[in-house]
Amino acid sequence: MKFKILRHALSTLQHDLGATLRILVVPYALSQVVFFLPLFLLVSSASRPSLLTPDRQGALAEAGPWMTFVLIFVSGMVLAWAAVAWHRYVLRNDRSTPGGQAFEKGRMIGYFGRTLLIGFLIVFVMAIFMMLVMAVGFAEILKPFGSNPAEPSFSTLIWAIALGILVTYLSTRHSLILPARALDETMSLSQSWRETASARADILGFAVILILLQNLTPLLPLAGLAAFVMLNLASLIGIALGIAMLTSLYGHLIEGRSFD
Repeated sequence: MKFKILRHALSTLQHDLGATLRILVVPYALSQVVFFLPLFLLVSSASRPSLLTPDRQGALAEAGPWMTFVLIFVSGMVLAWAAVAWHRYVLRNDRSTPGGQAFEKGRMIGYFGRTLLIGFLIVFVMAIFMMLVMAVGFAEILKPFGSNPAEPSFSTLIWAIALGILVTYLSTRHSLILPARALDETMSLSQSWRETASARADILGFAVILILLQNLTPLLPLAGLAAFVMLNLASLIGIALGIAMLTSLYGHLIEGRSFD
């Protein structure tokens, strides 16, 4: 039965919509409020010259990067809370979420830190790949990325999708360390890579779905609030599917759960 892990991940999200809403949707909405509300207030104040004195302009310019970093960190911690809660809910039947054991700060910080570690690893690998491509004389391959972002060409879209699928595939193969941390187990990046070898088709299918969702949604003929809502909906679906996919992979590959 092909793609059984991917189909199981989708089924867990549909099986108990109340749990999906409570554990994943509500924290995602909270993370968006945490991130966008301060930025909205900042832009609103900037549009009122009477409130924006030269001193305040300087203060905002200095605080901007730090504020963005703090907002990203807080939003990331909220999403880590949701991910830990979902892993524990499905794999340990921990129904104390969205509080209780899932809100243990050590798990959340460890989960967030490991997510950053995987991100840095993928950036490092892709940087080496780009340098090799340029070194052997295939710089023409990278030319589509120099086109006008406001008017992306078809070739740019194709390369973005291809690279997105590759990055998602590589990062997912290393990401079993995340549910392991949520369950207070230990796992290395290399072990995660070995354990996911038998699930390559499922992970590739997941990567294709996720990247198509992310790259094709912005092309919809929408604007304003409708576009904002649709982009956030696509982001929510992608995050929820990613968390569910890691949960199903861990349950099947590490804990030996059968999905037949």
